[in-house]
Amino acid sequence: MHRSVQTRRREFENIKALIQRPRENALLVHGPTGSGRTRLLGQVSEASEAPATMMSAGPTHGAEPLSGLFTLTAGGALPSSNGLGRVSPGGEAPTSDELLALGQHIVDSMVAQNSGPRVVLIDDLDLADPQTLQVMGYVMRRLAGTGVWIVASVQEICGTGPLHGIRTLDLQPLSRTLMMELAISEAPSNVDTGVLRMLVDSVDGNPGALLKALRSLDVTQLDGRHPLSLPLRQDAATAAKLFRQLEPHSAASKEVLTWMSTAPGIRVATLKLALPKSYSAVTELLAAGLAGHLGEGIRITQPALRSALYWSLDPELRTHIHATLAEHSIQPLKQWHQSFSDFSTETARSLRKTSAELISMGFVREGIEFTERASILGPAADEDCEDLVVLGETLLAQGEIELARTFAGRAQLLRSSGDLPLRITGLQIACEYFLTQRVLSNVARSTTEQESDGGRELATGLVLAVASLHTDRWELDAARRALKSARAMPGISSKIVAVLADSIEALINALDLGVAPVVPTTAVQELGRVCQNVHDPSMWVPFAVVNFARACYMAENFDEGRSLLDSLFHQQGKLSPLWSAIARLERIELERRAGNHGVALMEMASVIKSDEPDVFRHTMAVNTSWYWFEIGEQELAAEAYLASVRYSQGRRNIEVNGLVDARRGSFNLRAGDVDEALVYLRRCQQTGMHLRNPQLMRFEPDLVEALVRVGDVREAKEVMAEFEERAARTPSRWAQLAVLRCRAVLQDGEASIAAFEEALSAFTESDSEYDHAITLAIFAQRLSELGKDSRARQLIHAAQMSFTDIGLPLWADILDHQEPLPDGDLQAHLLLKMPETQRQVVELVMAGYRNKEIADELFLSVRTVEVRLTKVYKELGVKSRAQLLARLGAG
Repeated sequence: MHRSVQTRRREFENIKALIQRPRENALLVHGPTGSGRTRLLGQVSEASEAPATMMSAGPTHGAEPLSGLFTLTAGGALPSSNGLGRVSPGGEAPTSDELLALGQHIVDSMVAQNSGPRVVLIDDLDLADPQTLQVMGYVMRRLAGTGVWIVASVQEICGTGPLHGIRTLDLQPLSRTLMMELAISEAPSNVDTGVLRMLVDSVDGNPGALLKALRSLDVTQLDGRHPLSLPLRQDAATAAKLFRQLEPHSAASKEVLTWMSTAPGIRVATLKLALPKSYSAVTELLAAGLAGHLGEGIRITQPALRSALYWSLDPELRTHIHATLAEHSIQPLKQWHQSFSDFSTETARSLRKTSAELISMGFVREGIEFTERASILGPAADEDCEDLVVLGETLLAQGEIELARTFAGRAQLLRSSGDLPLRITGLQIACEYFLTQRVLSNVARSTTEQESDGGRELATGLVLAVASLHTDRWELDAARRALKSARAMPGISSKIVAVLADSIEALINALDLGVAPVVPTTAVQELGRVCQNVHDPSMWVPFAVVNFARACYMAENFDEGRSLLDSLFHQQGKLSPLWSAIARLERIELERRAGNHGVALMEMASVIKSDEPDVFRHTMAVNTSWYWFEIGEQELAAEAYLASVRYSQGRRNIEVNGLVDARRGSFNLRAGDVDEALVYLRRCQQTGMHLRNPQLMRFEPDLVEALVRVGDVREAKEVMAEFEERAARTPSRWAQLAVLRCRAVLQDGEASIAAFEEALSAFTESDSEYDHAITLAIFAQRLSELGKDSRARQLIHAAQMSFTDIGLPLWADILDHQEPLPDGDLQAHLLLKMPETQRQVVELVMAGYRNKEIADELFLSVRTVEVRLTKVYKELGVKSRAQLLARLGAG
């Protein structure tokens, strides 16, 4: 499957769900050229359970009347019609009445030929001739009862046209994260990812435009040796389509857009001076959404449209516009326009300095255009090294990791002095870890050698950064070595650097022994000095606060951890986007470990929907996988799981591998798939065998339960013995409660009831409601096995209420399958929980029908019947027809 199709998975799932519904039989997939409409329809065609036909409705005889309809009928997408036989391509256009009659003929033919569900996928329907559109608009509104589903892709929908009002799925621009994944999958292996980020930002979420942009660059541009000429050029066909949207607008508006295309943004006052009658045109463009506000100015909202307009300009006219706007503009745009007539080194240097200022204000796309323009004027010299470093640091603070690494690489090629080598190293350490999880451990040695009087704090801080990143990977011995090295360096005498060192030591102790830290008030008091520049020593303050917060919640001091993270969030005016994003990820993990899953899920949903900096991708992949599992989106969860595996592959990241496997194992166990759960939980056993603190991965209780459920009590006791020994070495409240639960699971018969009662009675109001609900559910299952169904039902209801209260309704629903019911109610209960499509099939199975008979009765294919039964088998935990009937009490 092509990567760009995978980026539209959510829309694909929506279409699949819609074509299961019997009452809604038509859908328009609406999106611009390059949005992935055609690939999406192709994926639906391949995955459809019902027979599917896909064709294009584009004109085969120019715009001749009904040429599109002839194409569709000839290809079998639509049935032939007697009415169509009376019309020939190129003949006289039929009247409206004749077209309506033709549409009704087609609908009648569909009803007469109905042999079961069928899906018709029509690409580019809006490119068909007007008569075909009128007939299709009539047909698509009258498909109920025909057994036919029509899904058609369109680029435009006229507000009064024949397709207006038909249900529409709009293909929104893809997120930067998905676009970046697509770019990496399609680009050569030696590409500079910073260049890919520039391309992504230049095409506004359009996957087709991104692929064209990739193909338009040469090797030296892709690997970063030569700059990009921004805005990127558009091919003639794409430009022509973009210009079509300007047809309804006035000549004055088109002229204003043309002038706006020469710069990343422009002040309205400048436009009024250059084009005195532009005010009404600007108002029109803002109302139409073709222009938008940019700080105190405005810009063209569609990067592709700006590109098409800019490169369509005659070179002489372009030069004239730049000269005129340079005369009327103020800085920094005056500088921008002057650069098209003044090609000096000083102009290039000024553009780079301005770029950092723009980026620090959040105008990243505009800032990058300034830097690329500077590079076109001339390559950076040694004296430009600091400007490139500042650019990299500013980009990192904004969370633009790929771009920061690009400029760190460019700076490294130049001769540097003073603290610049250390600052370049700091950028490389941060970017490398954010992007690949690699810790540049040798930096601890090399920075000591580079240390100078002016860079002692920075050198020590960089070694401490390495130590902190090792703790993020749970590589505690390596973290201790780096911390020891840093404490022997002169820079440790700085109060801020000393606080950072203390925070790392506290985190190591919390991870290794579960010891809660004593947080110095200095760390919070110094927050007032937080700035965005990575090389400024005060950046270590948020670093230290995050470390202390992690140490607190990993030692189960959740209130103190929240307080520390809140102190960061309260500094939003001073805290960079990078640290804001990191603090949000820490909050999610804190709430999840505290048992407040609903809070963590809401926060994670917000992160997924936002366009925040894409930092700590391995952590994001772990949390995203967990999020989709918890809300029941299994396919999306599987994708995120594969992403986490991809991020950790070859990097042996214990944290990523351990957390993902532990969470998947737990979820599969709760869902009743014990064999699958054991696969992941045994992997956890191997991954975390050298970790002393069982609170890190929290997998042992699930492993004990899974082993008991498959009858391997001997191994379960061995796991339990090791778990108890490790739990005794930590003051973890979670571990104490988990040990009691495991003891109850290992007990037999009536003795287990007393053990479970003891485990439940140990919970207090301050303990995790999540773990309490888990214990209730396991106890209920044991009571059910012992034939104590009445008490089991009570505990299941209590567990369901707890899961619902903490924001896990899916887990409450899963317990419905575990709830013991009186025999007379079991069949009705299970059937009621099934979707209608599955229930119809199961009821016929219970009546003695075979698959072929069911298919004939329901107007389905045999394959569709088999697919639906397979889903029922999986959901009910059975493997055959006989087991299904026994499960339903119908055997």
